[in-house]
Amino acid sequence: MAQASMPRRLHLKRNGLGRILAICCALLLIPGAQAKDLALLIGVGSYRNPDYNLSGIDKDLDLMRVVAGRLGFVEGDIRTLADAEVTVANIEQAFTSWLVPQAGEHDRVLIYFSGHGTQVPDDNGDEADGADEVLTTYELKEITSGPRPTLEGVIKDDDLNRLLKSLRSREVLLLVDACHSGTVAKGAAPRLSRSVGLKDKSLGVAEGQPKFFYYPGMPESRETKALALRDAVADGEGFALLAAAADYEQALATSRGSVFTLGVADAVEAAIRDGAERLTLEILKDKTDAYIDRYVQTSAARHQRHRPQLMGAPELIALNLLSRDGPSGDTNASLYRRLLEDAEPLAVSLIGSERLEEGDLLRLRVEIPAAKGHLNILEIDAQDQVRVLFPNRFHPDNAVRRGTLELPDPSCLFGEGCFDWPIQAPFGPSQVIALFTRRPINLFEASDGHRDASGRVLDTFPLISIASTRSATAQAAVYGGATRYRACPFDGPCD
Repeated sequence: MAQASMPRRLHLKRNGLGRILAICCALLLIPGAQAKDLALLIGVGSYRNPDYNLSGIDKDLDLMRVVAGRLGFVEGDIRTLADAEVTVANIEQAFTSWLVPQAGEHDRVLIYFSGHGTQVPDDNGDEADGADEVLTTYELKEITSGPRPTLEGVIKDDDLNRLLKSLRSREVLLLVDACHSGTVAKGAAPRLSRSVGLKDKSLGVAEGQPKFFYYPGMPESRETKALALRDAVADGEGFALLAAAADYEQALATSRGSVFTLGVADAVEAAIRDGAERLTLEILKDKTDAYIDRYVQTSAARHQRHRPQLMGAPELIALNLLSRDGPSGDTNASLYRRLLEDAEPLAVSLIGSERLEEGDLLRLRVEIPAAKGHLNILEIDAQDQVRVLFPNRFHPDNAVRRGTLELPDPSCLFGEGCFDWPIQAPFGPSQVIALFTRRPINLFEASDGHRDASGRVLDTFPLISIASTRSATAQAAVYGGATRYRACPFDGPCD
C-alpha cells in the first residue's frame, strides 16, 4: 500500500465414489440440507411525503452490504429494499417468499432496518402504555382512526413479532437503526424532530437528524421500552437484537450515514483488518458505543447521545460472527468495479514495473480527457481498504487540465504541494482507480478520515467508503479507469 512520506523527495474406489455422489444428490433434495445464510437490508430515507425524508440512508445500505459480506453472507443471498421498495407488502413478501422457505433451522438470518421509528395507538390492548412501537415505510401517512390520530404505512411490533416467529432459523440477528420514544421529541418540535447540531465536526458533518417521527396527537407514552420484540426476542430462543438507541434517546442520521450504522461498519472493518478471532454482538455493541461516544457531542441541551442496546438469546449474543467461512459477498473491489462499469473510460497506467517492493515509489500516468476538471485517485490495497491518494494533505487541490499528467509530479522535489507514494504493508495485489469529473469533486474532503473538531481532515491519505464515493459523485458525469500492481516486502516473497 502506498503511504505518506515526508514532502519529497485422494484416490477413491469407483463404488465408494458412486456412494458419495448418491448421498450428495440425496442431500440436495432435502429442504434446508444446504447451509444458506440470508441477509435482508431495509432502508428508507426518501418517503412518499418528502417532508419525512432522512439523509444518508442510501449510504447506510451501501455500508451494510459490505458489512454483510465481511460477515460471510454471499452476494446473491443479500437482498436490499430501498426507499420506494420499502412497503408493508414488500417486507411481508420478503419474509413469506424468501426468508421463510429458504432459511433453515441452522442458517443465519440478518435483518437490518434504517429509517424513522415511532409509536401509534395500541389497537388490541396488549400495551400497558397504550402505544405500539413501529418501523416506518415509504408509504408512511398520517391519518385519523376514530377519534385518534395514527399512521398507516408502518410495521407494528406485533407484525414484526409474527414475521420473526414464522422463520425456521434459530440464528436471527436484527440490527435496527431507528428510535421509538418521543420523550425527547415531544416539546422539541411541532412535527418532526429538529436537526441536532454537533459541537464536534470530526465526523465531517455539522448536524444530525433524530430518527424518530413525531406527529401531532401521537400517544403520550413515556414508558421506557425498546422496539417491542419481547414475544420473539425476550423469550431467548433464536433471536438477538442490537438497536441504535435506548428508548429515551434518539438515534441520529447524517449526510454521511447514520451514526450507529457507521459505528457498526467501522467495528466490523477493524475486526477484519486486525485479524480478530472473535466478534460477538456484545463486542460489536461496545465498539459501536465507543464510536458514537467519540463523534456525537451534541449542542442540544435536551438531546443525549444515544447508546446501542442489546437483547435476546445469550447463545446468540455470544456467537462469533466471524466463525464461518470468512468474508464473502461484496468487497470494496467489486463495488468500485461496478462504479467503473457505469463510467466513461479514462486511461490510467503505471510508470514502471507492476511489481513494487517496500520502499519503491508508486507512479502513475493519467490522460486527462477534457480542457479542465478534477481528478481523484484511490487505492484498494491487499486488505480491501480504500484510501484517497490524490488529492491529499500535502496537495489538496485536484484541479487538472487536458493532457498527460504524471503523479506524483516529477518536477516537484521539495516544498509545498510535493508528496510521494512509497510502498508499505499490507503486501499483495493492489489496485489504483482514477476518477475524473468536470464538476469540482474532492474525495479527500469527502473521505472518512480522522478530523479535528473543526472538521479538517488530518490523515494524509484517508480511508473512504464506497458510500462516500457514490455520494460525492452521484450527480456528476464520471470518467474512470484502473490499473493494478503488486506490493511486495523488501527482499521477501511476493504472493
